[in-house]
Amino acid sequence: VNVVGVEADFKKKMEEHDPQLRDMAMGTLATKPIADLEKPGARNLIRNELIAGFNNILGGPLVKEIYMTEFAIQ
Repeated sequence: VNVVGVEADFKKKMEEHDPQLRDMAMGTLATKPIADLEKPGARNLIRNELIAGFNNILGGPLVKEIYMTEFAIQ
């Protein structure tokens, strides 16, 4: 994923919280049944969950957008 933020030091904050962000993202995706991931609009729901989770970890509304450049279901 590519994450876009709203502050000048956004990249630094992302790097500082990298382990927590990755863990949260993997945990969010791991709870989704494959059937839910195949539904229309699933990527937008996941994107919104990730934005909310990332902002929670970062301590404020810092994430503006998340772009999923690859999305594979196995």
